[in-house]
Amino acid sequence: MIEVAGFGVKLAGARSALIAIACTAALCLPTAYCKGRDDGAAKAEAARAVANVEALEADAVAAGAAAEERLADALRIDDKEEELIDAIAELPDAAPDPVRVRLGCERLRAQGTPEADLSALCGS
Repeated sequence: MIEVAGFGVKLAGARSALIAIACTAALCLPTAYCKGRDDGAAKAEAARAVANVEALEADAVAAGAAAEERLADALRIDDKEEELIDAIAELPDAAPDPVRVRLGCERLRAQGTPEADLSALCGS
């Protein structure tokens, strides 16, 4: 009987050890799970921040390139405008050629000017 009683004591000690381990695991596992979720969320947030910085850098490079293209276009447009102004300035102030007269007459007719009001150059 003593052995049985001694065995019972050993069994009770093992049972309480198992209960202690189970309680410890029950308390630690949710904490570890939450800690793991916090670490995962922090990693995801860091990855998002890195992606945002890279996107902003790419946007800055693209904006710089677009600004350079706009400047080049503006300079090209100014050059063309200067060429046209110079070409117009070189035209003589004398009577226009027949093509220009016909074009002017057609424009007047398209605007609804009556034939009686058109000049003799228009052939009215």
